[in-house]
Amino acid sequence: MRGVISPVLAISVMLIAAFLGGYLARLLRIPRIVGYILVGSLLRQIASIMYGTEPGWVASLSSLVNGLALGLILFVIGQVFDRQRLKNIRETLPRLSLWEISLTALFASLGCSVAAWSLPGMNLPLSVTIGLLLGMAAIATAPAATLLVLQEYGAKGPTTDHLLGLVGINNLVSIIGFSVVFIVCVSLGWIDSAVLSTASLWLDLLWVCLGSVLVGGILGLVLSWLHSRVPLPEMVLLFFAVIFLLITGDDWLRHNIGMSFNSMAACLVLGGVFANFALNPSRFDSLLDTIGMPVYALFFVLAGYNLHFAELKHLGWLGVVYIVMRSAGKYIGMYRGINKVGQAHILEEKAGLGLLCQAGVAIGLGSYLVDHWDSPIAAQINTVILASVVLYELIGPFLVRYTVIQAGEVKLITLMRPGAMHTDKPTLGMMIRQKIGVTLRGRRRSRKAGRLCARHVMRTNVRFLSTKAKLDDILHFVERSHLNHFPVVDKAGRYKGIIHFHNLSDMVYDPALAHLVDAMDILDRNTPAVTPEITAEKLLNLFHQLNLGTMPVVKNQRSKKLIGIVEQRDLLRAMYQLRQEQDGGSSANYEF
Repeated sequence: MRGVISPVLAISVMLIAAFLGGYLARLLRIPRIVGYILVGSLLRQIASIMYGTEPGWVASLSSLVNGLALGLILFVIGQVFDRQRLKNIRETLPRLSLWEISLTALFASLGCSVAAWSLPGMNLPLSVTIGLLLGMAAIATAPAATLLVLQEYGAKGPTTDHLLGLVGINNLVSIIGFSVVFIVCVSLGWIDSAVLSTASLWLDLLWVCLGSVLVGGILGLVLSWLHSRVPLPEMVLLFFAVIFLLITGDDWLRHNIGMSFNSMAACLVLGGVFANFALNPSRFDSLLDTIGMPVYALFFVLAGYNLHFAELKHLGWLGVVYIVMRSAGKYIGMYRGINKVGQAHILEEKAGLGLLCQAGVAIGLGSYLVDHWDSPIAAQINTVILASVVLYELIGPFLVRYTVIQAGEVKLITLMRPGAMHTDKPTLGMMIRQKIGVTLRGRRRSRKAGRLCARHVMRTNVRFLSTKAKLDDILHFVERSHLNHFPVVDKAGRYKGIIHFHNLSDMVYDPALAHLVDAMDILDRNTPAVTPEITAEKLLNLFHQLNLGTMPVVKNQRSKKLIGIVEQRDLLRAMYQLRQEQDGGSSANYEF
């Protein structure tokens, strides 16, 4: 080995590689984390050529960065369970979760049991054990990849909220379910574990469940109380101290107190408690998004560095069945669940594709199995998980992106590469895209220059009020909406007007009006709708003239078919970004 690279230099190289990978991903209009993963894999190849063997500190650095990144991400996902967001998803999320988890576990367990039964030297108890363990592992969804893709594309809407909620529930159920299956199989004699007794395993599981809720809840309340009393810089220091405490304190508690907890579950509870009890938590979240970026970049570069591409050749029949049945279970489970709960008109029916990312939690379960089951079968199950993670980490981000685009929860301007202004000379990214045919929504579009319009910043997956809605229905709708202006449509989807929040204030105090008033009685017919091609300048003038925060968008002025809304804050953000690019020397016209 020709010298050893220092950890500090390696981190610097990884961050530079992350920058280059992210820039390349932006040129090719693919999820940024895919670029991080690919450059991480490339760094491994370069390191193996230059140094031959892997430095000993790589494993400890990966463990630290993975724990920190997953702690940050699960904290953010836990905030989906705040009271305001739960108003929108509390009725549908539990039922959707039940369908998705049940069918994923059923499909993967049955499929892998049959596949294992067909292997040489396999008996029925062992094949069922393999199937059940892989079925529980199949439930897990990678929180990091899912969350960062949603954040990168600014996804916003009911499908996005449900995906984040399902990610949190999936990982909790997977961790607990895997432990329960392992303990039951040990008690039945199907797994010979010399490490722990059945009684100690059950006690350990109980402590993990209770300890995670207790530790995460207490620390969440403490952070919530301190959030309103200390400046943001000191709050950041305390927050990272808590995250480090959670990802390293498990072993200390186990050896000194006999109590244990799961750091990922505790971070999830921490985020949920903080979101519900902290005063103005969004102030802290915005800062966390910025300072967490280097951690996320290192996380995915290291994920690419540690991807076991060599395991693909050992995937085998069992691995193929696992991938197929897990994918089918996620897709069919969400499809059936969405239709059974009557949300097909609101949620994207293909949302199961957005839950296929799998990495850290599943890898942790495989490692746990190898540590506690001294058998070649444990290594075989771990190989299946590691090999499948390679595919899911590379394909999963594309499917998350596809899901939220199909749901209409991503603005068109977000899909345009920033800086892709019209120039006389085509860029390298343009030439590559022309060669490989990368296009928006899978269809080739002609390239032309144009001005920023409503269609670039509108959101299409938006619920509208019906003209027949009674006051109780309107108030129920308003309670679950983040808007202050609510478009009203007839049964054919034609725009009829807008109900303003202030129009409702005088009526809520008179219960007698609840059965007499409908949406047509209180809507404002004078608020115009705009077409997708109205320019940003004209649209901004309308916002100011009408003093609105939301503008309805119709297909055309003749049909009045309502197709989406534009929020003033989204328009201002897009115009600001455009101005920043103009100041940087680019032309003012977007390529679309």
